[in-house]
Amino acid sequence: MAKVLEQTEERLAEVKRLRAKAVSDRRSAGQARRRVDLEREKHWLAQASEMDRQADQLEISMGIVPTSGGFAYCWRTGRIGVGPRLPERAVPLARGPISLLRHQVEAASRHGYEKGVFLVPGVPEADTEDAALEAAKHFSGWAFSRPNLNPAFPKARQEAVA
Repeated sequence: MAKVLEQTEERLAEVKRLRAKAVSDRRSAGQARRRVDLEREKHWLAQASEMDRQADQLEISMGIVPTSGGFAYCWRTGRIGVGPRLPERAVPLARGPISLLRHQVEAASRHGYEKGVFLVPGVPEADTEDAALEAAKHFSGWAFSRPNLNPAFPKARQEAVA
């Protein structure tokens, strides 16, 4: 009887060891799969962004505003933002490729005290909403009158250029 108990305990110990090894193997296999999946995703994202960049350059060379564009917009405080979507209650300034919009905003806007803060001249100082909107229209027409950028206010563009 003691021999049977000893063999049973050995079998139970072996079963526990095998289960622990199986759990460990599953964990490492799952981690390896996750690493491979992350690498594939990084590679795919890099390829997709490169293809987007090449498509943008091709469309720009053809004189077309790329479809992967975005918006330049400002808030009532005068702070300018650039992004793929126009936020609610923001005043649109222009539409076009995000990289060109960012470049133009950095070049043409008033720089704030903090790094990376850009302001529409005249909007923070405006006393009324109408005056702020007029300042934004004027800035939009002046700053974004480039072939690949579409200002939000085309008439203001003609007035600013003239």
